[in-house]
Amino acid sequence: MSRFIAVKHYWFIKSKGFSTEYLHASNIEEARKEAALIEHYEGELGNIAVAVIEISDKDIHVNRRLTWKERILGKIIER
Repeated sequence: MSRFIAVKHYWFIKSKGFSTEYLHASNIEEARKEAALIEHYEGELGNIAVAVIEISDKDIHVNRRLTWKERILGKIIER
């Protein structure tokens, strides 16, 4: 069973980087709907972007900062 998180980024004055929130969805469609609700209720004038990232059951530990590409795609790139 997959787990999902929402990565939030504010575009305007409140921007302090990225924040994450655990989603209580059981599939990707529910996760996207929940992320859309977050975007609707927390965003003012469309100043927030929310991306849904699926996390597998396997524990993945990365001993480095994620690259921008990994953050945007939501996938860990093995080196």
